[in-house]
Amino acid sequence: MQEVVSDELTVPVAKIYGVITFYSFFTMTPKGKHPVSICMGTACYVRGAEKVLDEFKRELGIQVGQTTKDGKFSLSSLRCVGACGLAPVVLVGDKTYGRVAPDDVKNILKDTNFNIISDFVFKLKKSRGTLVPAQFFTLISSSW
Repeated sequence: MQEVVSDELTVPVAKIYGVITFYSFFTMTPKGKHPVSICMGTACYVRGAEKVLDEFKRELGIQVGQTTKDGKFSLSSLRCVGACGLAPVVLVGDKTYGRVAPDDVKNILKDTNFNIISDFVFKLKKSRGTLVPAQFFTLISSSW
């Protein structure tokens, strides 16, 4: 991929590599559909972020910087997300979870998997041209 970017921008591959490895937002390994990031800033760390991170590692069966085999989740740690009052903080995609304890990890992953199921039902609804499956799913999920 770096070679393609290099060719398109007419910039040496070494410069592309330098940018990718300098900025933490870029990565050379694919991220999961749902990136999980645990804040390890001082407030989060003091309030148990390391134990939360260990529980995510255990539940997902991966280490920081890795992606699950099914491509659903990737795991990373951050220095600070600026939500110290909610410490410890976990980000899953664009959703923020505050005051997370290790016992909350299973529910966070279930919540994310629930969203994966609702995405599937929405796609099913679009492909079949009917509202029945999605309406049923919406009805039962709204009562939870």
